[in-house]
Amino acid sequence: MAEVRIFTYSGLVTLPTKSSQYGTDSVRVFDEPYLGRELLNPDTGTAVSSSVAISSNPRTTLARIQVENGKLVHYEVNHSERDVDASTESPIISGEVVIKLPVNGTISVLEAS
Repeated sequence: MAEVRIFTYSGLVTLPTKSSQYGTDSVRVFDEPYLGRELLNPDTGTAVSSSVAISSNPRTTLARIQVENGKLVHYEVNHSERDVDASTESPIISGEVVIKLPVNGTISVLEAS
């Protein structure tokens, strides 16, 4: 069983840098605090989906997905006109990724074997 944490955000904000170590004048970070969060525990046999509640805030635009170290999961992003469970044919992620998530969207995950 893999542990998958999902956090939703309204977007990114730009912060100026005050160091000459960076080759840019600004950096982008998540607009904190996050709007919603959910913990999913998929296994290799059954896909698990997030609830609509984590993305119900009308400001939701991004989801930060954190997959337990050493684990891989298949995923699908769904919205009001799409309802697809993650399967072995779905894209695979590991570690941490950021995706675009529509308002009232859900994320389906399945642990990769």
